[in-house]
Amino acid sequence: MKRPALSRTIVTALLLGLALTLAGCETTGPGARPANLTAAYEAYNRGDYAAAYSQAKPNADAFGSASDESAYLTGLAAYQLRNGTEAERYLHQASRGDDRKLGGEAMAMIGRIYAGQGRHERAVEAYAIAAQRLAGDDRANALLYTALSQQSLGQWREAHTNLVMAKQATSDAEFQKKVDSYLAVRGWTIQLGAYADERNAQTAARGIAGKTTALMMGPPRLVPATDSAGRRLILLQVGQFPSEANALAAKNRLSGSAEVVPMLAAK
Repeated sequence: MKRPALSRTIVTALLLGLALTLAGCETTGPGARPANLTAAYEAYNRGDYAAAYSQAKPNADAFGSASDESAYLTGLAAYQLRNGTEAERYLHQASRGDDRKLGGEAMAMIGRIYAGQGRHERAVEAYAIAAQRLAGDDRANALLYTALSQQSLGQWREAHTNLVMAKQATSDAEFQKKVDSYLAVRGWTIQLGAYADERNAQTAARGIAGKTTALMMGPPRLVPATDSAGRRLILLQVGQFPSEANALAAKNRLSGSAEVVPMLAAK
């Protein structure tokens, strides 16, 4: 995956995988960005997260107009360095600043951290705050990711509301199409395999049917699908669960090699 360059809209870039360029790096004049913060941005953009962290942190720990932005960048660099405690600390600091948009982006990133840790209740809270502070495409992203964490928790009605709001918050047709794919999700299921040959899928289904029935998950089902190249596949799935946690617990009883995936509404 192409690493996104950093700008003040880094959260949107991280969530959508967009490549952005850093602009406006003046270091003189009233309200200018400090030289070490500019260097920190440049280090982050080239993937040197340790340097970005060490260069941004002094400003983040100081007072002044640059401290909130520095805290934001310090938190992002800490996240890339897998230092979750420091990432949360500095992103929360940035979220409390006077810059409403920066604070919203910081809260969206905090939501991303919580979701990655499986702490979806906290993720929903953070994303919801971000959505209140952001506008346009940034708000649409925050609403979308609020909904995805709600789906993980089995909060389907709330997720549906946020997905509709996300779709209405942007005019981006591709984004709206992505939202539609999540609107079609109706629960979670266990996927035991994907087969190009239907006979192989049927054989695998017969082989696991006794165990799935004994575990009260019902018989396995064969679901037609296509891969990224448009080739026909047969998915072997079993069960329907209201939350991702329920599905994961059932998967562990059935087969450690299976995976939990969203269950789409039948067409």
